[in-house]
Amino acid sequence: MITPEDLSGWILQNLLTVLASAGSLVATGAVVYSLIVLRNQLRLQVFLEYTRRFDEIEFPEGAFVEPWPRLTKKRARKAERAFRKYFDLCSQEWWLHQSGKIESRVWEVWARGMSDIVATAGGRHAWQTIRPEYQNVFPGFASFIDEFLVSK
Repeated sequence: MITPEDLSGWILQNLLTVLASAGSLVATGAVVYSLIVLRNQLRLQVFLEYTRRFDEIEFPEGAFVEPWPRLTKKRARKAERAFRKYFDLCSQEWWLHQSGKIESRVWEVWARGMSDIVATAGGRHAWQTIRPEYQNVFPGFASFIDEFLVSK
């Protein structure tokens, strides 16, 4: 026969087990939530950093409209430096995409921008001039950019 003391002891023991389990679930939930928030913050930070780096590239007037040989020497040098920085940035973004480190939505925006720039006369000339430097840097990147030229 179960005595009232046995029953209250059993209830108390099980209540403590339930409370400990609930506390563990709450703590686990807090850790998961914190990781999700941290991941989102890091993704935003990467996006903002690459946006900042793009904004800092100083393309000279006419760099997109004209191939380099048609620009003044000073503008041509500046265009070459700007496009080298730009394609370095693009290759890094491409690598981030290939390695699954950025969201598809972000990649689509970046890839569309690359396509638009490579479609310009200056962008085409820049890529054709700089392309050999990217043959072995990130295998596949040169082919990726080449596709923009084929599709336009």
